[in-house]
Amino acid sequence: MHVFEKCANFTIARDLRVAGLYPYFQRIESSADTEVVIDGHKKVMVGSNNYMGLTHDPRILEAAKAALDKYGSGCTGSRFLNGNLDLHDQLEEDLADFIGKEAALVFSTGYQTNLGTIGALLGRNDTVFLDKLDHACIQDGARLGFGEIQRFRHADLDHLERLLEAADPGRGKMVIVDGVYSMEGDIADLPNLVPLAKKHSAAVMVDDAHSLGVLGPHGAGTAAHFGLTDEVDLITGTFSKSLASIGGFVAASALVIDFLRNNARALMFSASNQGGRDHSDRTGAPGTPVGQHPPDDEGAHDPGIRYRGYRNARGSDPHRHDGEDVPGVAGAVRLRSVHESGGTAGGPRWQVPASHQLHGDAYRRAARLRARAAGTGRQEVRGPRARDRGGVTASRDVQVIPADGQKEFNRFLDLPYRIYKGDPNWVAPLLRDMKVMFDREKHPFHKHSEVQPFIAVRGGETVGRIVAIHNRNHVAYHDEPVGFFGFFECVDEQKVANALLATASDWLRDRGLEVIRGPANFSTNESAALLVEGFDRPATIMMPYNPEYYEDLILNAGFHAAMDMVSYYLDNNIPPEFLLKREQRLAKRLEVSVRTLRKEDFAAELDRVLLVYNKAWEKNWGFVPMTDDEIRFMAQELKMAVMKDPEQVIFAENEAGEPIGFALWLKDYNQALVKANGRLFPFGLLKVLRRAKSIDMCRVLTLGLVEEYRHKGIDSLLILRIFREGVAKGMTAGEFGWILEHNYAMRKPIEKLGSNVYKRYRMYDRDLESGV
Repeated sequence: MHVFEKCANFTIARDLRVAGLYPYFQRIESSADTEVVIDGHKKVMVGSNNYMGLTHDPRILEAAKAALDKYGSGCTGSRFLNGNLDLHDQLEEDLADFIGKEAALVFSTGYQTNLGTIGALLGRNDTVFLDKLDHACIQDGARLGFGEIQRFRHADLDHLERLLEAADPGRGKMVIVDGVYSMEGDIADLPNLVPLAKKHSAAVMVDDAHSLGVLGPHGAGTAAHFGLTDEVDLITGTFSKSLASIGGFVAASALVIDFLRNNARALMFSASNQGGRDHSDRTGAPGTPVGQHPPDDEGAHDPGIRYRGYRNARGSDPHRHDGEDVPGVAGAVRLRSVHESGGTAGGPRWQVPASHQLHGDAYRRAARLRARAAGTGRQEVRGPRARDRGGVTASRDVQVIPADGQKEFNRFLDLPYRIYKGDPNWVAPLLRDMKVMFDREKHPFHKHSEVQPFIAVRGGETVGRIVAIHNRNHVAYHDEPVGFFGFFECVDEQKVANALLATASDWLRDRGLEVIRGPANFSTNESAALLVEGFDRPATIMMPYNPEYYEDLILNAGFHAAMDMVSYYLDNNIPPEFLLKREQRLAKRLEVSVRTLRKEDFAAELDRVLLVYNKAWEKNWGFVPMTDDEIRFMAQELKMAVMKDPEQVIFAENEAGEPIGFALWLKDYNQALVKANGRLFPFGLLKVLRRAKSIDMCRVLTLGLVEEYRHKGIDSLLILRIFREGVAKGMTAGEFGWILEHNYAMRKPIEKLGSNVYKRYRMYDRDLESGV
């Protein structure tokens, strides 16, 4: 792979430019406070961070010009060596007084401030706790340090408390939050966060980039707003918002500032700001005019930022404090509409890896607008209303609706027949089984979880389907707020896929989840993952199959790969005598016995399966223990097959006769079902029975050992027995899968038998939360 291959694969910017939706790097030809000129047209700037309207204040401009004359256009070096001006020192003294701390340290940018501060303070024996919506420079600064990073759900202090309680008490700890979250518009709950952090001996750092000049007495920031300046250990800020310049600072105790002055690499190895900017910072910050009302008889610039622009489209927020309007967002707005209305604003950059970007309608739906009031009140830009979540429309001709009624559910069931028409490798699932899966009374999954099927409709025709899945057992078992999508089928159109996946995301987000993962039907205990390699062979029983273009639809909707799984194919050409001898020799050496299912003791055998299953897979990625009801339901579904051929269930037992492992393999009944077209009646059953006699391939569904018996060769013993029983039943080939890609302990004995990977499957994730 060439290092620049990723550049060629990065297409989102080009696609957005073609679609007329690219909002970045707009060329501003001139700026006159609240108005700018872009492409020769005057625009009202509603996306500026110029919160106090000071970038054109004559006092600041005059001071900057004077500083240019005195110090020149640049400092020609870092502050650490030869770029430290008396302006820097004076500015730091003023900032310390303004914030209410012993000392301050000025950096060249706000971004560098957090990189340098966090990177220097976070050592190998430290842990930093970040809000998931902390600004990118906080996240990056934490990665530059050598310590451990823990993330808690946005504004969720209960989650933070659990993380703090679980942390090693011997490690240094620091909690970092934004004072005001720029894309959410909410204020950090410092009155409750600070005592919690102190209880666990954790330092507290607040990034006041969006609250300086906005909150607190004279605009001194979030900590001052709550009267907690002394209790907050570090306060960082930027000059590029309220202070109308470029640069950043950290304010803290003199001891901490002295350490940073000599250890923060972003300060020591970066050129210092030129003097004109630094003088404007000093003039514009704690002295005049910040903290005072600028001379404007219209009262346009208000230190309280009581803007009349876009408010948080999510409605009232429990973390937004009355009396303080702060920079907010409008979710799901089309930025183009703002530009066409005579305004200009920017949204946050897409928050997914470069190779998995949002395209077209996905960008439209994910777009967020950060805006503030501009002008004197006579200027107005009207943005479109946020969409109603009751019914999601991805474009003018595609609508996604719940498949709750019988008519809609029938359309849900029928869609795959259109998608896979003419595909010889697709095997229609039995409609009876599908209906049972969605029957809330019959299927045990619904006892602990919630599912919602949707269909995408255009012009009266069904063009896609999806199911949103809130698996409460998964959330509880893994302690992660992950929801799932499954039963995904879609025509080859990105806007339809975007609409389906966005609707499922909204449904999951409304239930407090933060990540959407899939596909899973309903969980990894059933059929799960997307086929991404191996489209030339039919799907074996209970394995997923899909068109090749599905992966592009999911990636282009902003998902990234979460986990790969592989399946092996092996021709069963090993002589049975060889298998038997090797099995007997291995069993004797391991002091383990292997046997098949005892039909006469089916209920007790089922209990043994449940015991081993949940122990053997408990640490696997994505695994969720099956409930007793789920195990017994699955057993009833498979009972006919395994009672007819009990050799398909194999147990490994220790010397005491206790089950320590088991394997389940099945004849590939898809070979018989392929002509049934999903229906057993009236003639499908005859077709299945007739073709069942010629089944010559099997699939190993599952093989596992309890942890203390792994890495001893017992898995090889079970595999040998599977092959021997398969040969006796006329199986000429077999599939092992799927297996987690990193599960080399299971893959190694399979490969020793000469088997090769022939199919690859993949699960995908996308964050439901967004930030800057």
